[in-house]
Amino acid sequence: MEHFLAEVPAWVGTINPPTGGGDYSTGLVPFINGGIRLVFVGLGLFALLEFVLAAYHMINSQGDSKNLEKARKMITNSAIGLIFLTMTFIFGAIIGTVFFGRWDFILDPAETINCTIVEKRARMLGCTDTDIKTGLKAIQDKTAGFTCSDVILKIKDCTDEDLKTKVPSCTMPALNSVTCP
Repeated sequence: MEHFLAEVPAWVGTINPPTGGGDYSTGLVPFINGGIRLVFVGLGLFALLEFVLAAYHMINSQGDSKNLEKARKMITNSAIGLIFLTMTFIFGAIIGTVFFGRWDFILDPAETINCTIVEKRARMLGCTDTDIKTGLKAIQDKTAGFTCSDVILKIKDCTDEDLKTKVPSCTMPALNSVTCP
């Protein structure tokens, strides 16, 4: 019989797939998310600086129409820039709502990914759609007192068998109360 792969030597051992979900609070997703936030803050501060400089030019124009026109253009361009900046937030919220079910998905994708992992683990436990939707809605409405990231940190080291034996009911607080070695 012909082998397509080389046989693995005994000293390598066995490699088991990881259990639980990933923690998306570090890595590329938050790095890009932080970069996007930094750019938006920088653009907002730049617009504020432009407004201040335009006011300075207007005050020091002493009635000169050329300087007044320059100040008006600065104010107009800054206002247009802020409108575009606001529109990107609105556009991102629309895309997040339509495609991902959360308006803040683009601004906080790690939380949505963690909620998806929590939902998958809850389905594995046999939780009903109603239980899952109720729990996730409480988390999204911030009435649960914890986030999907909190639940992920609790269950990430749990095997499926651990969860089946340690979770007394199909609720998000029950998932959040699990401790695994």
